[in-house]
Amino acid sequence: MQAAQRLTKRIIDAAQSNPDKAYCIWDSDVKGFRLRVRPSGRKTFELKYRAGRRQRLFVIGDYGAFTAEKARKAAEDAKHNASRGGDPQHEKVVHRNAATVAELIQLYLTEGRIDKPNKREFLEVR
Repeated sequence: MQAAQRLTKRIIDAAQSNPDKAYCIWDSDVKGFRLRVRPSGRKTFELKYRAGRRQRLFVIGDYGAFTAEKARKAAEDAKHNASRGGDPQHEKVVHRNAATVAELIQLYLTEGRIDKPNKREFLEVR
């Protein structure tokens, strides 16, 4: 395992893929923050953290979509969230699986309102 070093553009650009397996370069500034270099050459920023007693992995994003500084800031924010009892990876999954506005509109158009307002409710709304 390599010694941790501050992830910079120069270090990330110099990281070569290993055709046999993926490897990680750990950041020295933020504990748990790393760059994973895959055999395909894809470089991804990740954060290992604990949520309760479980060790979790939060995938921040690919190098190119994120700079090292933006990814480090996202890792710090996620770590801060986890230290307050949150779980950034779980929140990401919940957000991804949430219904979109288009899906909600389609549901409303196909099923309509579940119950129609009666006269008293209608007058209260006015």
